[in-house]
Amino acid sequence: MLTVLFFLFNYYLFCQTEKTTVSLTINSAQSGILTIYWRSRSQEGYTEKNSVSVNIEPRTHRYTLKVPSPVEFTSLRIDPLNKPGRMVIESLVFSHPFYFPEKLDFPSFMQKDQEISDLSNVSFTPETGLSFESTGKDPWFVVHPKIPLNFTILILWMIASQVVALIFYLLLNQRVIKGGTNNGILWLEDSGDFGTDFLPLITSLHEGLTGLTLIKATETVSVRCYCFSFSNIHSKDFHRFINEMRRVYPHIHIRIQFNRSGEV
Repeated sequence: MLTVLFFLFNYYLFCQTEKTTVSLTINSAQSGILTIYWRSRSQEGYTEKNSVSVNIEPRTHRYTLKVPSPVEFTSLRIDPLNKPGRMVIESLVFSHPFYFPEKLDFPSFMQKDQEISDLSNVSFTPETGLSFESTGKDPWFVVHPKIPLNFTILILWMIASQVVALIFYLLLNQRVIKGGTNNGILWLEDSGDFGTDFLPLITSLHEGLTGLTLIKATETVSVRCYCFSFSNIHSKDFHRFINEMRRVYPHIHIRIQFNRSGEV
């Protein structure tokens, strides 16, 4: 469950923050400004706030602009120039890390009911691309890119999320801190009938756990308390040994405080 939540959170966050790259190869007869607007599902129209622009130079050049993730827009309005003039868009490609690159299909664009304004002599040839003439100061056309999801990247991202979630889980449970070892303080307390089994317990601790050092011993009429420090004890061996001690000596209270983790 932790892995799934971790993956969904990161996938959503990454999709929301990583932008879509729009690459255009343009042959323009004059300089000008190209602007791309995007519209979300909750938007009525296009606004200057949701737009990016780039300066266009004469002759053939490649331009790259960034727009939001594909999940954040439904259509793009491309204003190729801000003045009258002639232009050829040789290619228009959309790319995103989680999606396959999508090249705008100009023939399909020509066959559909085109959403255009202030553009004339719109034509397409495989040799040159999409050509047109701007007849005003605000020419534009609308595209609805359908960018396919890259499931290979999605699966790799899911695997990476599982690995990160597992590492995070192990760190929380002190399985891999300092190479799988534990460090901290161990207390043994007995406030009941002392009997004769306390010394065997301490002997068993020294035999079963290397790296154990007695740092304080308190004995009163009613209470015995022994405090040990331990370091570089393997996590699995440590927990197994302590659980066995609690089973064999249920009347003796065992307290453990791991470095960086608090008391259990």
